Amino acid sequence: MIEYKGNEYKRFIHLIKHLFKSLEIHQYTMYEGKNKECIQVFIHVHQLSLEDAEHQLKSISDTLKTKMTKNWKYLPTLSLPNAYNILILPYKKI
Repeated sequence: MIEYKGNEYKRFIHLIKHLFKSLEIHQYTMYEGKNKECIQVFIHVHQLSLEDAEHQLKSISDTLKTKMTKNWKYLPTLSLPNAYNILILPYKKI
């Protein structure tokens, strides 16, 4: 899951769609938070270890960083304790 919080949410949505298309990631769902500046992207996978999931999400995050200022986080991550690998529930599907 990638969660964006910032003013450029429309640009983030466009970039993530373009990036996923180029990476051939077709199974994902986007949600808007309580306010429009919070976007959550859930990537559907069958089964991954925590290490593999973090590695793939870090790669996506690094690619996004080349296009815009980093205003997102990705979960799960090994740098946080399990109790902190939590997210806000989505509000509305995009």
